[in-house]
Amino acid sequence: MAATSAALAAEVDERLWVTALAPDKASRTLASEAGFAIEEIRGNAIMGVALPETIADLQAAGIEVVSAVPLLKQFKAKDF
Repeated sequence: MAATSAALAAEVDERLWVTALAPDKASRTLASEAGFAIEEIRGNAIMGVALPETIADLQAAGIEVVSAVPLLKQFKAKDF
C-alpha cells in the first residue's frame, strides 16, 4: 500500500511548535541564537518552530520551555 504524502511528511518532519518563556529582548535574542524561529510574542511567552535538539539549547540558555508539540499535530496539512 502506498503511503500518503502527509504520512511521509510526518515520518521526516521533526520540527516542533514550541512555547517558551522569554520576557525581554535579551532572552528572545538568546532563544533565536539557539535556533528557535520565533513566530509569535505574547506577553512573556514566545511561540515558534524548533528542532528537538534546540530544546536542550534553550534550556541551557536558561529559557523555560512550556510546551513542545510536533508541528504536524499543531497544524494540519492543507489539500490544494
